[in-house]
Amino acid sequence: STVLGESYCIDWATANVTEPASFSILLTLGNINLADYPIMLGATSIDEVAGSIEMLGAPAQASTCLQDLSQPTFELTTSGPGTWANPEFVVGPGPMTIDLTGFATINFEETIVSGTFTADGSQIVDGTLDGWMDVSVIPGACTLLSCQPCPGNPSANCAAFSAQNIVYNATGFGALQAIP
Repeated sequence: STVLGESYCIDWATANVTEPASFSILLTLGNINLADYPIMLGATSIDEVAGSIEMLGAPAQASTCLQDLSQPTFELTTSGPGTWANPEFVVGPGPMTIDLTGFATINFEETIVSGTFTADGSQIVDGTLDGWMDVSVIPGACTLLSCQPCPGNPSANCAAFSAQNIVYNATGFGALQAIP
């Protein structure tokens, strides 16, 4: 498959974040531009017969689509392989981290990622990203957001996160390196 051995970088400008509803306000208050904090995806194996896919995620270096080798990768298929119906996939639930350098590290729980690889393998389109965003590290976040205890850490506050119409572009830099 042309998608194996390739890494894909999120284009946050394409993401339609529908939850939390006041997410854009939170970003504005924190003076945060998501484009400065790209995340990357890469399929590590695809089994056409079983209809399964294994996928890795990774933070990129700030404002680039180069993998940040100083940050651990996140295994989006820890709970089991994702589903693969060429060219569509769904992986998760799994953990994900976005390091908003100088502001906070945002951990996501029970993240589910889906999308469709284009025929030439140059993009993932119609992407979705759903999960629980731990907002405990953001002072006053729960005054703006609807919070509840995080599924994996009930002492932390989480807000539902949902984004659609995401496009990820092939980087041309090869596969992601797994970093523990």
